[in-house]
Amino acid sequence: MKTTHFDGFKWPPAPSHGPLRVRNQYFHDVMVDWDALRNVATALRAIDCRLDERVGYGHSHMIRKVVFTDDICWIVRLPMPEMNFKGDFIPCRQYWTEDKAREMQSEIDTMSFVLTTSTVPVPRIFASNTRPENPVGVPYMLMECVFGNSVRHMGGIAKPYDDAFLRSLARIHVPSISKIAAYT
Repeated sequence: MKTTHFDGFKWPPAPSHGPLRVRNQYFHDVMVDWDALRNVATALRAIDCRLDERVGYGHSHMIRKVVFTDDICWIVRLPMPEMNFKGDFIPCRQYWTEDKAREMQSEIDTMSFVLTTSTVPVPRIFASNTRPENPVGVPYMLMECVFGNSVRHMGGIAKPYDDAFLRSLARIHVPSISKIAAYT
């Protein structure tokens, strides 16, 4: 999945204060072994890589772009601990449970299944580990970098394109919708 007209990810800025900032910073600086992650990616492709300095944060995941010396890019997705609203806001190191590992594995399996059995655009997963007992120190997923931005980060859809966008999105989620759409 590569595009020639991509002008960069529009990741929102990280929280600058409060519990979210503390959680995100602690996870980034203390819980994740970034050198080990680079070593995993380098070993998979036998090509050196670096981690882009920008970090993307969702509610429960941290992402970073992995850039190889041949300009191939991957994304690493790391599930973060729940928010700790007590005291110093430092997250608990024992946040990962068997249920969370099963959920992550189910997500990995589902993405792989959809990729191989449909035309829905899903990033390929190159490596994953659903256990925190690995050299990286936290569960991770290394996947194909899909160049683009979410509608939310682009400021929404302009009114004239709203219907066309929603129909396209529906076709991805329900491929047979194209037959239904032909009658509307």
